[in-house]
Amino acid sequence: MDESDATQLRADVQSLQKDVASKAATIRHLQNALDAKSMTIGILSKHNREGGDIEERIDVAVEEATEKLRQSLLAEHQEALRQAVDAAKYEQQEALVFFSKRHLKLQAEKDGLERKNAQLEAALEEEKHKLAGATEMDNSAMKRHAEWLHTLENWHLPAAAAAA
Repeated sequence: MDESDATQLRADVQSLQKDVASKAATIRHLQNALDAKSMTIGILSKHNREGGDIEERIDVAVEEATEKLRQSLLAEHQEALRQAVDAAKYEQQEALVFFSKRHLKLQAEKDGLERKNAQLEAALEEEKHKLAGATEMDNSAMKRHAEWLHTLENWHLPAAAAAA
């Protein structure tokens, strides 16, 4: 099956879905009309059997039908509300999972950065220690050099004083 066959099949399926939806709407309309006619026949039959005020019978039938419709709509609304609550709970759970994973990832990054920071601080301390040691060695060498110069001056100074 190539792409054009698949596209044609999708178009056919969509057309059939629209046709089915249209037929379902027609059936609902016909069912409502049938219910209304059945109600009318029921009212007229009861009036013929029992007599009484036809308008009162119509009012009672309309009230009963209205209550039945109200109950049906209430049930539909309750079901829609339940589905909305379920969807909200699902979305909340999905968000919780997403943010939990994100938190774990950020925590791992933070831990890695803290380890790297500790390594850098240790390296800095080592360099400070080396620098302090080198400075101490330089100070010691400078002190020895100064002492040597002082000794040299003292050695040349008496000879220079004697020559003068």
